[in-house]
Amino acid sequence: MINKNKIRVYQLLLIAIVFFLSCAKDDQKHGPESGIYIAVSAGGEHTLALGDDGSLWAWGWNALGALGDGTLEEKKRPVLIGTGYSAISAGYVHSVALKADGTLWTWGRNNYGQLGDGTLIDKSSPVQIGSNYKAISAGKYGEYGEHSLALKSDGTLWAWGYNGHGQLGDGTIMTRTIPIKIGSGFTAISAGGEHSLALKANGTLWAWGFNFYGQLGDESMSDKRSPVQIGSDFIAIAAGVIHSIGLKSDGTLWSWGNGMTGQLGDNTTDTRRDKPVQIGSDFASISTGGSGYFSFFNCAGSYCLAIKTDGTAWTWGYNCYGQLGDGNTNNIHVVPTQIVSPLITNPTPNSISAGGDHCFLIAPDGSLWAWGKNEFGQLGDGTTTNKLIPTHLGGG
Repeated sequence: MINKNKIRVYQLLLIAIVFFLSCAKDDQKHGPESGIYIAVSAGGEHTLALGDDGSLWAWGWNALGALGDGTLEEKKRPVLIGTGYSAISAGYVHSVALKADGTLWTWGRNNYGQLGDGTLIDKSSPVQIGSNYKAISAGKYGEYGEHSLALKSDGTLWAWGYNGHGQLGDGTIMTRTIPIKIGSGFTAISAGGEHSLALKANGTLWAWGFNFYGQLGDESMSDKRSPVQIGSDFIAIAAGVIHSIGLKSDGTLWSWGNGMTGQLGDNTTDTRRDKPVQIGSDFASISTGGSGYFSFFNCAGSYCLAIKTDGTAWTWGYNCYGQLGDGNTNNIHVVPTQIVSPLITNPTPNSISAGGDHCFLIAPDGSLWAWGKNEFGQLGDGTTTNKLIPTHLGGG
C-alpha cells in the first residue's frame, strides 16, 4: 500500500528544493556575478548600472521601454540588458549607453528623436546609432528633458532630440532625430532640462539652451542656441532641471540658476542666480536631480548630491521623497548637509547619481546603495517603499 503521508512529504521536499534553486537562480540574475558595480545612472523613474564585467542592468519604470529589456513592464529588481558596455546615462524616459568598442546605443521614449535613430518611434531594446564615441549624457528632467549629448573619441560634440530652446547648440531650435555635430575640443558634457553644459580640455566651461533662470551662468537670462563660454578651471559639471553646478580644480563647488527649493546650496531660496557662486570647498564628485515637473515659476523638487575629498556624502535642495538621505521628508536643505553613508574613497563621477527623486552611490567594495522615491521600483530592492537613508541593495 502506498503511504500517502510519505508521498506528501516527498512532494513538499521537492517543492522546497525547486523553490530554493529558483531563489539562487534569481539571485544570480539581479546583479553582476562578482557583486561589483562600477557605474550607476539614475533617470527620471528608472535606473541603470554597470557591473565590472561590462554587464548592463536596469530596473524601475518601463512603460515606454526605458529599461531596454524588450518589455514594457516595470522591474523592481535589476534585470540584465546586455554585456560589453562601458558607460551609461539614464534620461527622463530614455537611456543611452556605450559599449567598450565605442558603439553608441539608445532605447526608450523617442517622441522628440532623443534616441537619435532617425525616427520618432519608441524602442524597448537597445538600437545602435553610431560608433567611435567616448562619453554620453541623456537629459532626464521632465517633459522637455528629452535631448541627448555625446562626445566622440576625437573630442567632437554631437547632439540630438528636442531643441525648443537651443539646447542642442546647433544654432537653431529645430528638433533633430539623428546626432548633429556641434563643435570640437570638448572633454565632458551634461544634458539638463532644456539646457546643456560642456567642458573643454583647457578647463573652460560652455553652456547653451534655456536661460530664463540664469542656468547658463552667462550673467543674462536670454536663451543661447550655440555654446557660450562661462568660466574656466572647471573639472566637472552637472546640468539640473533649471539650475547648474560645477566643480573647479581646487575642489571648490559652484552653482547658478534657479534656487527656489535650496538646490543652489547658497543658504537662500533665491529664484535666480545668473552667474556661478561658490558654495563650498573640498568636493570631488557632483550630481544633480529633480522631477522636472515644474510650472513657469516653480522648479518642483530640484536637489543635489556630492562627495567630498574625505569620502563623505552631502546633499541639499528638495526632499519630498527622502532623496536627501537624512531620514526625513518634506524639508529642504539650503546648504550642503552631510548624510550618513558608506565612505567613498577615490570617488569618480560614476560613483554617485541623482535621478528624478532617487539617488545612488557605489561604495569602495562595489556595493550599491540607494535612497529616495521608489514608487516604480527604481531603487531596485524588490519593493515600492521609499527609503529615507542610504540602503544597501546588493553587491560588494
